[in-house]
Amino acid sequence: MEIAFAKRSIRQLCENERTAQRLLGKKAAEKLKARLADLSAADYVKDLVVGRPREAHGGRRIVIDLCDEIQLVFCVNHNVAPTMQNGAVDWSRVNRVKIEKIGRARV
Repeated sequence: MEIAFAKRSIRQLCENERTAQRLLGKKAAEKLKARLADLSAADYVKDLVVGRPREAHGGRRIVIDLCDEIQLVFCVNHNVAPTMQNGAVDWSRVNRVKIEKIGRARV
């Protein structure tokens, strides 16, 4: 899966382990690293199983738990989001995502 980042600070958090440990704590930084590896390895969002992935914001975002109420939130990053007949995002065809938030649960 292709991963993009909504802001430079989110990219830095994801790509720099020391930054992640300082801002999130060691345990959450380790989980973040593992979930990013899971995202990279998955072909489609529906392939994800770890971290209790679930839809949020009316089905337009996916939330994944890291630990201690820290979550990773991402959205579709296709030019035109794959949708089902009812208009909902078809996560089984989404292979490009943008990480929008990593932090305390308030989704």
